Amino acid sequence: MKLKLAGLAAAALLATPAAAPASSIEHTVRTVTFEASYTVDGVVPRSERFERWVAFDRAHQVITTTSTGLVRYEAAQEPQKFTAFDAVRNEVWTLQGAEANTPRGTFVRTLADEGADVKTQVAKGWLTKTGDTTFLGRPAIKLESAPGAPSEGNTKLTIVADATTYAPYERIATGRERGETFTQREVVESIETLPLADNKHVLYMGPGSARAKRVTSSQQGKAMLEESKKKRAVKPKAAKKKSKKPSRR
Repeated sequence: MKLKLAGLAAAALLATPAAAPASSIEHTVRTVTFEASYTVDGVVPRSERFERWVAFDRAHQVITTTSTGLVRYEAAQEPQKFTAFDAVRNEVWTLQGAEANTPRGTFVRTLADEGADVKTQVAKGWLTKTGDTTFLGRPAIKLESAPGAPSEGNTKLTIVADATTYAPYERIATGRERGETFTQREVVESIETLPLADNKHVLYMGPGSARAKRVTSSQQGKAMLEESKKKRAVKPKAAKKKSKKPSRR
């Protein structure tokens, strides 16, 4: 079974160019949870906190495990340089020069850019509006994947998006694959805009990677591929049902 949560982080690398104003930083905090009718040790169920700072030509992201607060992954990008820290392996790797740049822009996007993607899906008929609501005190709309929309397996997607920009504040994907069910929920907890001049420091890597082992990007890529193969080889375990204790009369 494909692990949708793992795919979420990978999809961020395929981002469109960031549209943050040159004088500001968009700071967001969101949580991503993945639950299923099966378990995979250390992977499913899963709950993580994504904190992102996105400027016009640079970005910084820190992913922590919700239950422990420990950093699992961190990455920062600036012109001609991309650095990533894998806290699980205690390894850090850097790309520099033209190899570190991409025509798609920064590796994480602003909410406005994500909203542009949602608008495109609505225009194509892949998402349809089902109602109006509010989110974090802002006018919002409810969207749902339409029959026949592209999806992985039998996945249904619902989105709560900004009523004007279509920025996705909450995304819930539910589905069934090979007899197993899963639910992935991504929700924005907070949004703020910071002046770039006074907050440039938040766009750079933290001290956690200072003592990490330095590896090349090819070594890191090979290790991630091997880890992915091992995860696919692990047979999902059926989730244990909690037994109810008999009530005393």
